[in-house]
Amino acid sequence: RPGAAGIVRRRVMRNVMKDISNHSMRFDLEEISEAREVRLLGEALRILEQRLSECPFVAGGDKPSLADIAIASEVDQLRLLPPGAAPPDGAELSKSYPSISRWLEGMRATPGYSESHKGFHDALAGVAKLRAASKL
Repeated sequence: RPGAAGIVRRRVMRNVMKDISNHSMRFDLEEISEAREVRLLGEALRILEQRLSECPFVAGGDKPSLADIAIASEVDQLRLLPPGAAPPDGAELSKSYPSISRWLEGMRATPGYSESHKGFHDALAGVAKLRAASKL
């Protein structure tokens, strides 16, 4: 979790929220280095790719578990990053981590996933508008 969330906070939310002095993410941005966030995310993605290349879901079995839902939410945040930003954004994720990409597409199609992530989808659309207007 620290990797994906921290990188999104650093590279997207910090630009949207100009004053973070009273925000809970201030600690993350001031105390945890971006290099550490990138390293943690890279390690987590490699482990997840290996696991999902062996079985269809994180906890095994033939259907998603709470672990799948929680992890998919974290990985999906990477779509907020600008194209070409390292670590992989959504487009690069499919090339570098094909098992994660396949699994994530399946998770997005899981009944209830889109409805329960409406806030995220609204944020994604808002970030896209800001990028299109060159404000982010």
